[in-house]
Amino acid sequence: DTDGGLTGTLKGYVNGALAAETDGVGQLDNHGNANGIGGINGVSFYVDEAKDGTLMGTDFLHFNGVVDEFAIFNTVLTDDQIAGRYQNAGYEILPEGGLFADDFDSDSSGNWAVHKSTDDTAVTFAYDYSADGIPAAPNSDGSTIGIKFEANIADPTGAEAVSISPSGGNFTGDYEVKFDMWINANGPFPGGGGGSTEFITAGVGTTGDHLQWAADTADGAWFGVTGEGGSGNSGDFRAHIGGARQDAESGAYAAGITADSRNNTNAHYADAFPGQSPPTAQAAAFPDKQTGALQNGAVGFAWRQVTITKIGDSVTWAIDGVAIATLNQSLGAFTTEGNIFVGYYDAFSSVSDNRATSFGLVDNLRVVEIQTPLFGDDFDSDSSGNWAVHKSTDDTAVTFAYDYSADGIPAAPNSDGTTLGIKFEVNIADPTGAEAVSISPIDANFTGDYQLNFDMWINANGPFPG
Repeated sequence: DTDGGLTGTLKGYVNGALAAETDGVGQLDNHGNANGIGGINGVSFYVDEAKDGTLMGTDFLHFNGVVDEFAIFNTVLTDDQIAGRYQNAGYEILPEGGLFADDFDSDSSGNWAVHKSTDDTAVTFAYDYSADGIPAAPNSDGSTIGIKFEANIADPTGAEAVSISPSGGNFTGDYEVKFDMWINANGPFPGGGGGSTEFITAGVGTTGDHLQWAADTADGAWFGVTGEGGSGNSGDFRAHIGGARQDAESGAYAAGITADSRNNTNAHYADAFPGQSPPTAQAAAFPDKQTGALQNGAVGFAWRQVTITKIGDSVTWAIDGVAIATLNQSLGAFTTEGNIFVGYYDAFSSVSDNRATSFGLVDNLRVVEIQTPLFGDDFDSDSSGNWAVHKSTDDTAVTFAYDYSADGIPAAPNSDGTTLGIKFEVNIADPTGAEAVSISPIDANFTGDYQLNFDMWINANGPFPG
């Protein structure tokens, strides 16, 4: 308030949470000198020391402590942004709706609680995975620094696991956990070498103060996936409520309720995840081991984008936009609020016969609040009544609720399997010149900052490339 009017609200936050606020606050300072923090000069000038280096004011007015991560912003941060900045140790101002983020480009181990079953596991922060011939993760902007997990490294005594949770993390409401995932494994393939079957795990609703793995102490809703598909019907894709792994016939898995609904050979997975080969550098370094290719349906040797979406009391797990499993309270009671975790798990008492190639990577983890959209249409039904349609001539067409599977087109990434959408055509039969059609939501008026998202497919007549 530059005119000194008492119209503002002053809020104070401690550890990311609102501690106090007061209304009727006008301009905090109204002079041309520099502002600072740490000492008091009279009643209005706040700096650590005078220009000659001496302390200002009396000793008892000088701040006796440490100030760090000081910042001034040109906009008012929301409560979520302030909480996210605190949880993220101030490294990054998260965008609106961002609750937590770590790109793992530096050693952020101080921001995470690490839980291990034994010392025969490892978590390496700020690991440069380019040394393993692995390219930058999809959300890394070229960086090849992430976090590396290992389990049953040298002296296995049974199943082993490690998990990490943000220190003090507490996520409520509806939100989504997102991260880039790479699972490496020792070959040869498709079968894999000795001790090759290991899982990356992740979940929500944990207290964050203990190891998350297949034990009675586990809590919340969580998931695990193998890299090389070596677990078969026991579960290459696993969904857990607390310590209870969900049965293949439970209805939790998008692959169905058959005995193979957790097996990578199920068509749901095999069609979505073509088998990959080890990176060229690994094949060159280990020519007798890192050979062949994974079975279709195995997710290893590729960057995968994982999402865990918590809405209400339901939690859905997806990889590369493909729904894997959904857990809800009808399958068993679990808590959805609290902390999150990512981890690594070897369900077997075995050690890899090539430790250098047995590990999992996680990069670019973020927790994002799910906000109510300003407008939405999934086009799964005839919603033409909600749209104003504008055409240059009648030689154009807009078809609502069009089933594009008739054209051999798969479901859009955000469609949850449905193949209904909206179809546009121009210059259909009798062109008179350039033609166009456009649609807009009826009576819509969007203000402020916002983002427009949609799935797009453009078809064309061949032959190609011409």
